[in-house]
Order: sequence, then C-alpha cells, then structure tokens
Amino acid sequence: MATDAEASTPAIDTTSLATSPIERRDSLEKHLLTRPDPQDLKDRHILLDTNVAPSIQAARQKLDRQRASDNLKKNLEHRPDREELVERHILQPDEQAPLSQSPISQ
Repeated sequence: MATDAEASTPAIDTTSLATSPIERRDSLEKHLLTRPDPQDLKDRHILLDTNVAPSIQAARQKLDRQRASDNLKKNLEHRPDREELVERHILQPDEQAPLSQSPISQ
C-alpha cells in the first residue's frame, strides 16, 4: 500500500523513447490524466497564485516583498519599550537590567 508521500508524488514516465509512437502516446495520455490541477499546484506553492501577466510577475513579487519589509520596519519602530510593557502589566518587572532596545539604525 502506498504512503501519503508516495501517493502525492507523480510517477516518472520511464517509457523508452524508442518504443512505438502509439505506446508513447498512451503512456503520455495516462500521465496527463493523473496530472495535478492548477489549484493544487498553487496550494503547494509550485505555481504562483496571481492574475498578473507573466512578464511582470517578478516585479510584482519584488514589490510585495518590499511592501512586507516596509510594514515590518514601520511596526517595529512603533513597538513599545520594556518600561511601557511593565507599566501595562504585560511584562513582569525584573531586578536585572533589560537588554538595550534601541531602534534599528539604517
């Protein structure tokens, strides 16, 4: 009985190219029938889930990554310091000196 990993990996077509064209066609048709659908490939992050033209997909990915980076930097700049978190009873006051929480320099 096949495991989940074996069932999810497609079989490799080992049909020789030297076989008859009919056998080769039948083998190809058989493998095309078991081909995963595009949504499955998108769910597994093999295909990009986008409606952007292929010629600008790389630029869109770069823009999305830059946007996420900018949002992270902005949120880290507004992050409360340790004293404020102690005052709001989120952190327990310690006798030890806190680590330096200076903003990240650019």
